[in-house]
Amino acid sequence: MADRPSRSRTTEDEAVKLIDAQGYKKTKIRLRGRSVYHNPKQPENMQYITYDNDGHKGGVWKAGNKKWAEGG
Repeated sequence: MADRPSRSRTTEDEAVKLIDAQGYKKTKIRLRGRSVYHNPKQPENMQYITYDNDGHKGGVWKAGNKKWAEGG
C-alpha cells in the first residue's frame, strides 16, 4: 500500500466559515460538546450538522436529522 501524503485537518473555525456560506446557522443545540448548525433547505438527513470530533473517516462534519441532533 502506497503512503498517502498527510494533510492537515480542517479546524472547526475554518469549517464554520465554509458552512456559513452554505446557509447553515448555529442553533442552541449541543451534541457531544460541539455546536449544532441547521439549514432547513437541505435534505432532511443533512439539515443538522456538527463538527466531527475525531474525523477518523476523513470527514469534517457529521450530519443528521433533528432527532439525531437532539441526541435521540
